[in-house]
Amino acid sequence: MLKKLCVLLALIIAVLLLVIIVAIIVLDENRVKKWASSYVEQAYGRELVIAGDLKLDLLTLQPSITIKGIRLENAEWADKPNMATISKVFFQFELLPLILGKINLLDGEIRDGQVFLAEQKNKTNWNTFLPQEKKPPGYFAVEKIRSFKLSNFTVAYHNKAKKETHTLRMENIRLRDFYSPQRKVSFHGRIDTIPVSFQIDQKASNEKKVDKLLVLTGHIDTIALYATGDISGHPKRVKGKVRVKGTGETLSRLAKLAGLETRTFHAYDGSGTIDANIEDRWLNLTQLTINYGQSQMRGKLKIDLNEKRTLVRGNLLFPVLASPDFRPVAKKGAAELKEEVTDIDVKAQEKQSEKKKLFDDDPIEPFIPARLELYLRIKVDKYVGGDWDRLIQGGKLNIAIKERQLALHPLKIRMLGGKAVLKGLIDQSRNNLTGADLKLTANHFGLKKISEELADLDNKLNMDDIIGGNFDAVANLHASGSSPQGVASTLNGDLNFLVEDGYISSLLVEALQLDVTEALVSWLADNPKPELNCLVGLFDINSGRIETKSLLINTDDSNVVGNGFVDLDKELVRYVLTAREKDFSLTGAPIKIVTEGDLLNPRIDIGGKDSVLEVAAEVFATPIAKSFKNIFSGGRESKNKKLTNCKKFMADIARIQQESRRYEKIR
Repeated sequence: MLKKLCVLLALIIAVLLLVIIVAIIVLDENRVKKWASSYVEQAYGRELVIAGDLKLDLLTLQPSITIKGIRLENAEWADKPNMATISKVFFQFELLPLILGKINLLDGEIRDGQVFLAEQKNKTNWNTFLPQEKKPPGYFAVEKIRSFKLSNFTVAYHNKAKKETHTLRMENIRLRDFYSPQRKVSFHGRIDTIPVSFQIDQKASNEKKVDKLLVLTGHIDTIALYATGDISGHPKRVKGKVRVKGTGETLSRLAKLAGLETRTFHAYDGSGTIDANIEDRWLNLTQLTINYGQSQMRGKLKIDLNEKRTLVRGNLLFPVLASPDFRPVAKKGAAELKEEVTDIDVKAQEKQSEKKKLFDDDPIEPFIPARLELYLRIKVDKYVGGDWDRLIQGGKLNIAIKERQLALHPLKIRMLGGKAVLKGLIDQSRNNLTGADLKLTANHFGLKKISEELADLDNKLNMDDIIGGNFDAVANLHASGSSPQGVASTLNGDLNFLVEDGYISSLLVEALQLDVTEALVSWLADNPKPELNCLVGLFDINSGRIETKSLLINTDDSNVVGNGFVDLDKELVRYVLTAREKDFSLTGAPIKIVTEGDLLNPRIDIGGKDSVLEVAAEVFATPIAKSFKNIFSGGRESKNKKLTNCKKFMADIARIQQESRRYEKIR
């Protein structure tokens, strides 16, 4: 909004300077009014009206102009008739430099003004002033501003499509000796309801090699700003130190201003060494230190804002990173929580009944900025605070963005003795397509520990009752499309996972909204939380179709075999779970559960007519013994003790295979 305001003020000042030049020639106030109005209308297609007096004092070496009642016409589609109104404008110059195209402003004032910036869909009421060929004339070069004041000036911004409104109120802006070694700048105003004030003083310094010292002090509500800079070498280059500190209240208000609903932030204190060039638009921050609540950060940032791109390079270290505390959100009365959950369930059912497809055809909006080039390294040594510190211990992030491509190499998270690694590339550089090439690995995650920690959050669903165990997974995913449906239909890769030494609960089935709890408990175990010795899943993904290579579940009492597919492109599912008691008797009848049909609303059949030989054949055909060993143990099965129960499971499979073959010979 400030950039838009500067463009408009530059236009107004340039037109006023032209008015003075014309006034010197014609010396007729009414003709000057008509000329100014005609010039703006021809150049920008908007009417400029000077409704009040126009006073010229030109027969002096310090000419001045006073204009009252300025109105600038708004766009036809805008709600308000005027884009800008200004009660009074006054400027006084030195004549001779002005004739030579140099502005030496002795005194200036703009008072009681309003600017209305409007945006609607793909159009704005200020874009007519932005094209290159319509910029204000560049004939004049500013050399001196002795005194300038802008008071009681308001800029209002309204986006009708997003229903977004903001107001910048400038109560007082003063510039004194702006192009001299003793320049002073002050600002007092508000951004919406947030008070903002700052002052910049340039003065001589007694320090060695520092002739000109720039000092900035200010406040944004409760945020205190302080910066000192050496500008001896170049008037637009600053070398110095900066510090920002304050309470978290203002950060909450700023977050709300940006459309984010958050709880109160903690107090903070940040400092760093700065090297910046205002003209070339680059900034280096080194020796950067920030303390935010319990969090600490050290590092450096380099930002280069040129016409073609925004380049950001950074290396940040968090010795301690504290999470927010979610307990105030989670702790609610039982009646209140039940009412909220019921409301959520009703809304979810209504939404589900309206939705016919899981993956829609709506275009994926680009989320990787086109002009951003970013190289950022972040490391978290210790993660503390809130409810999540026992889950997450730390991690690393290496990210790069260039030409609408986002590379992760890699993202690592340490949690509960295990770790997760995500690496790959997301590409949005080609004709509105979003492509992804990702690999995810999870090593020895403690699901039971995660469940126990999440259970402390007092949520509706006690996660501790669902699943536990040591979890390993590898997923390779490749896809490209212009919509969610396009991405789903082009998904290729594989998904492999292993869970050991845990448990599985009937609540898993309830969470999937399948009303077969009693059946599952009967063929898994009488215990509603049976021990899970080993769960292995191996899946191939080809053009959105997820095919099962192997899905085996082994508990103390049962073995379960899964087979089938999920077609994300056609949104169909055909899956069979077959369970049998673990005594492997040839007379036992297994239970089969078939899920088939539309992915959002499948049919479920439960039966027990399958033969033991068919079940044995399924197990025999499952290529699991070698596959999961190579994927999860890296060929070092003999040294990997964590696969003990899964190796026992493999022995059970071998035994039933032998029984099946002996039975075939008898027949």
